[in-house]
Amino acid sequence: MELDFIPNIRLRSTFYHVPGHKTDLHVLTSPTPPFPGGDTLSATNAFQWEQTLQSDAYFGRLPVVLVHGMVVASSYMHDLGRQLAPWFRVFIPDLPGFGRSSKALRKGDGVSINQLAQGLHDWMDAAGVQTAHFVSNSLGCQILAEFTRRWPERVGRLVLQGPTMDTSRQPLSKTLLAMAANGKNEPLSMNFIIVRDYWRAGLRRAFTLIRETTEYRTMDVLSKLEKPTLLLSCELDPITPCSWVAELSDNMPNAVHYVLKKAPHTANYSATEKMTRIVLRYLLVQDHDGIRRAGREILDQVMQINQTRDTAAKQKSKLLWQQLALGLSAVLSIWKDFVGRWAFITGLILIESTILYKYYKIRPLLSFNRSDYLDRVYTNLHGIADFDSASSMLRLLSCLRDAAYSAVGASEASSDILTTFEAEDATRSVVTQFLAHRKYPAVTIRSTNGALTHLYAATGILWLPQTLLMLVKRPEHAAIKQGQLDITAEMEWGRRTGQTLLERNPEIELYHMADPNQD
Repeated sequence: MELDFIPNIRLRSTFYHVPGHKTDLHVLTSPTPPFPGGDTLSATNAFQWEQTLQSDAYFGRLPVVLVHGMVVASSYMHDLGRQLAPWFRVFIPDLPGFGRSSKALRKGDGVSINQLAQGLHDWMDAAGVQTAHFVSNSLGCQILAEFTRRWPERVGRLVLQGPTMDTSRQPLSKTLLAMAANGKNEPLSMNFIIVRDYWRAGLRRAFTLIRETTEYRTMDVLSKLEKPTLLLSCELDPITPCSWVAELSDNMPNAVHYVLKKAPHTANYSATEKMTRIVLRYLLVQDHDGIRRAGREILDQVMQINQTRDTAAKQKSKLLWQQLALGLSAVLSIWKDFVGRWAFITGLILIESTILYKYYKIRPLLSFNRSDYLDRVYTNLHGIADFDSASSMLRLLSCLRDAAYSAVGASEASSDILTTFEAEDATRSVVTQFLAHRKYPAVTIRSTNGALTHLYAATGILWLPQTLLMLVKRPEHAAIKQGQLDITAEMEWGRRTGQTLLERNPEIELYHMADPNQD
């Protein structure tokens, strides 16, 4: 499932009247697609039929409700909602007392997780949303835990990214220090959003909510929830470490854990594309085992990286103290004239060289870019492309890019297609990509490329390719004459090779294409 993550969609502000609140609640909502109206459609209008199929699939899915974290409101979840909008109806409410719903409560009113869960429930009643999938960040995970505990029938699937810890697991002081440390991993624009939303909510309400967060027993509640849940931890998140989220996953009866590499605490804002891909995979494809396997492999490697990074950080701290001690010794030696000038300079250089050498050795271990090699694990999730590697390929010079394409194409081709290809195996490999127990709005047989394949993936239509591309290596001497490609010889070689293939697989039709660059 190849996905376009630059949708031309902007969420719009909507205000809902919710009984019991001073003002209407602000919600970011996805626009309604321009589906055709009326009950009768022309059978000759293929595009209109496709729009109708898309409409049925779009509105046949549960909507997705995004629940914001502590104090910061819907604006920092806008990009995530925008990228989910082509596949789901999306709602991002500002919970009562926060964001543009800050005046829904009286200025002196406090807030609690129970009150916020109740506010979410009341808004769903007012908006007519009976059941939904939920995606949350940070404190929003605790709100959803309480919401699911009280109203499990309103919940489809849960995606909890960065669920915060209570004081039984981590003291409040350590949590505050972790929040400060996480700031350097977040984009600068995120800090402006935090300042603005804290100003809207007021410091009193913010501090009340921080205390509520650390007192809520997240583990106790989540361990009793039966709803399918995707737990997301982030490699660069000091607030909710990967080990904590892994422990949550082990104690939940129906949870899957996945690690977002090189992402901080607010991955929905700072690593939006990575989070969108795994969320869509969980909600649309529902490949729990594939996500679990890849998540476990990434977790093991990230834990090892973090352990060596922590050890290197302690060594760095010791080296800084040694550097300070060396500086003080130099000042005292010059002041008191303890040793001769040349002896002093020689000793200083030797010690300083030793310190710099030790720092040079541990410097790679301190880097936050050490998980690049995890791309292989990331792309093992079928349907999730590694766009970081793809974009780096596009930045190459044209000559290098062409050479890279040719090398990649050659590596994908088979030199023994005649004896290894079986039509039945190829057919089985295609149909196994689709879940047997799942209902599909339609089945289509089309070409293996083009814009419609994206439409089918987005609307949940079962798509079967009418052709399969087989890459075959040919001997260089078979078609190269005087250093140039001879198309006639190329086609003749393909005809002879194809004849043998057809004899082994008489039920297929074969079309031969000579493509020097393959890509």
